[in-house]
Amino acid sequence: MNHVIGRIPEWKGAFHFYEGGRPVVRRAADLQSDLRKAVTLLRREGLQPGDRIGIVGGNCYTWILLDLACMACGLVSVGFDPIHHRWRELQAELGLKRTYEIADAATPWQVLGEPPADDALTEPLLPYTFGPDDIIGMKFTSGSTGETKAIELKRKSVDDTLTNVQGMFHHGPGDRFLLFLPLYLNQQRFWIYSSLLFDHDAVVVPYRLAVMALRRERPTVVMGVPEFFTSLIKGHDPAVPEQRERFRELLGGNIRYLWTGSAPISLAVLQAYAAMGMPLFQGYGMNETCIISKNHPGNDRLGSVGKVVPSKSVRFDDEGQILVKSAHEVNVRYANVPEDVSALTFRPDGYVATGDLGHLDADGYLYVTGRVKDIVVLSSGRKVSPIPLENRLQEAACVDKAVVFGSGQSHLVALISAAEGTTPGDVEAVVASVNARLPEDERIRKFLLAPEPLTRENGLLTSQFKVRRNAVWARYERELLALYGH
Repeated sequence: MNHVIGRIPEWKGAFHFYEGGRPVVRRAADLQSDLRKAVTLLRREGLQPGDRIGIVGGNCYTWILLDLACMACGLVSVGFDPIHHRWRELQAELGLKRTYEIADAATPWQVLGEPPADDALTEPLLPYTFGPDDIIGMKFTSGSTGETKAIELKRKSVDDTLTNVQGMFHHGPGDRFLLFLPLYLNQQRFWIYSSLLFDHDAVVVPYRLAVMALRRERPTVVMGVPEFFTSLIKGHDPAVPEQRERFRELLGGNIRYLWTGSAPISLAVLQAYAAMGMPLFQGYGMNETCIISKNHPGNDRLGSVGKVVPSKSVRFDDEGQILVKSAHEVNVRYANVPEDVSALTFRPDGYVATGDLGHLDADGYLYVTGRVKDIVVLSSGRKVSPIPLENRLQEAACVDKAVVFGSGQSHLVALISAAEGTTPGDVEAVVASVNARLPEDERIRKFLLAPEPLTRENGLLTSQFKVRRNAVWARYERELLALYGH
């Protein structure tokens, strides 16, 4: 990643932010000046290459500057989810030297201290040289089971990911990325590095400002989780010209392509975007592997997660679980759990056990059909993957989230979080419509309306807005069992 810092003086792109409600733009000269100051302050702290440095806060310029300053100094940046990560405990467990908390709208100098004057910066900015197997950062599993596992990120894996993505999409001047997922997710920071390497712009906002930024900033590329794209298109019918035009305006009218991953997205939603003339490319990856496969221009098959990238190979175990080997691995173990626990995912043969079920078609497109641990086994022995069923329910405008249960029972039930103003009759009609297209033993016999939305804040969604299935069951176990008469 040495070349990221080295590119800053000649960088032709820009970073766009909103600070205090005002749009702010920072270009090469601004970044270079601020980075030299930040690096000077970090070095005055006595920090040494390889030291782990925590960053806690929302999407902002200060976050990005701190991360780049760590890279310039050879430090390992560790981004924490301020809501769910036990970062105060983890900083001791992982041996962090410092953790910087970024309050809302905090400037870099409110976090790092008084900056040196420009005339005091006599030394040139000479970025640290990372070797291919050196660690440049640390990331965490989503913790959907409640256990946070840390993964050290090798430089060669980041280089490989950027190379794979650039080979598919050819980003460059004129492109403008909208980034609204949290910066503590390494995949989001990869787009910052991509901007510096390939001279495109990046618009960085918190999630709550994403729709506003679509209209104002007119991005060419938007990355979002399925929940975002599913919600965005609800109420827009591709068959109605006025709604097609209104939807294009909602997205800013300048979209080159959209990108989604982190969880399966409904085929109907992909088809709706295609009918709108908005290419929405679905991909697949995980913290332990980075990008595994991706649809892209010229290689796109709706419903698949694309073809496997050149530096990865895929095979399947006897259960149909996807196993992945990387030519340039992220790592070979977790950093904070016993070796025998790591070995369940990072196998001795070099493959990573993804926990996902899937298959390859005759043309090499990969399909993900569910999670091994999420498979519902009914008392009849029938196995049902809940995710496709949940996606069908969530296609309805009145359904926000649906979670299907039934292991050990004779039939399926669901907890449904409905949109505001929805009646039980509205949801009942949706469930009946979905059931009509399903075999008898895959139908939902009864459902429970959730008394509150499923959110990150109440612990029922992960940082990437995936349902914490175990947490939902724990909170509503009594009510769900009552649907069976227990």
